[in-house]
Amino acid sequence: MTQRPAIVKIALALLCLLLFGSLASCLTQNPVLGAIALLCLAAVLVAMGRGNCWAALGLAAYLGADAAGLWFLPYARTAGTGEAAITSGGLAILAAVFVFAGFALRKAQPDKTWTAWPWFLPVPAIGAFLLVFQVFVIPTGSMEPTLLTGDFIAVRKSGSAGITRGSIAVYRRGNSTTIKRVIGLPGDRIRIEHKSFSSMALPLWSRS
Repeated sequence: MTQRPAIVKIALALLCLLLFGSLASCLTQNPVLGAIALLCLAAVLVAMGRGNCWAALGLAAYLGADAAGLWFLPYARTAGTGEAAITSGGLAILAAVFVFAGFALRKAQPDKTWTAWPWFLPVPAIGAFLLVFQVFVIPTGSMEPTLLTGDFIAVRKSGSAGITRGSIAVYRRGNSTTIKRVIGLPGDRIRIEHKSFSSMALPLWSRS
């Protein structure tokens, strides 16, 4: 049996930790996203165990894109640049480990021919998704029972276009992101009484 390079062993150990984190997320936070991450990481673990260098390099590409993407998503603005720098730096280090592991696997088995594209496909797919949608986590229970604390939602980036009464909108408010249901449009008159409201398309706003 071919002895695995040390960097590959380190990468496999880190991959097991990532699998454990995905399992914890699957059980305690978001079952759907956690299960998807768990399956993808398990596939990479099996493939790397068989010596597939592209599995390691594909995961490295994903981690690198994730590290760069933090600066283009609301995370850097809401969590702060310091926390964003630490998180993206950690992801970049993980990506570097899997890059070296991928090249080490390639060097250890130069005669092996593996298919590369399936391992890199998630990167442009996720990039295309993020061009159209933005993922948020519900921080409070103000939208219950429609949205619960800890729920993940994908919001279509449409600006104010297409917003109607009853829509759920996400918008910036200072340094925080707010999610609310739209109860009126410009020019509407809103009446709130005994925790209930009514809306009429009048050019005034009243509250009682």
